[in-house]
Amino acid sequence: KMSTLITIPTKIVTYGEIDEVLNDLIEAKAAYDTVVEKHLINQLTSDSKQDILSTIGTKNFKIKYPHTLVLFDDAMSVFKNKQLPLFKKLFKNRQPRITYFLCLQNIIGLDANKVWEQYINLTKGQALIVQYSNDGTKIKILDS
Repeated sequence: KMSTLITIPTKIVTYGEIDEVLNDLIEAKAAYDTVVEKHLINQLTSDSKQDILSTIGTKNFKIKYPHTLVLFDDAMSVFKNKQLPLFKKLFKNRQPRITYFLCLQNIIGLDANKVWEQYINLTKGQALIVQYSNDGTKIKILDS
């Protein structure tokens, strides 16, 4: 199992839970930042400390700016509807130090060089969209 190779705290949730989980994470990171910046650790109750730390996945307030990695497995569904809260959150979620990895799985292979060429030219607020049709596969850049 790959899980034995991952030594950072992990949490596995379904796509049905992800919007609430991300909201909780963003809120906990904001609380964490306030506690660290204003030196409020000793003023928190033990329950408050535990809520913040367990949500972020750390044991204490020693990390000044904790960063979170979010991996979306089979993420094609994220891009199917631009009105979904999750789709919007990926583009608006700028400050809470979260990096998103979107795993796109499909039976049609992509030319790695073409994908890489498009990827390295992305700017803030852009995403690569792979569009499949009878006319072939196209890689487009989506602006937020």
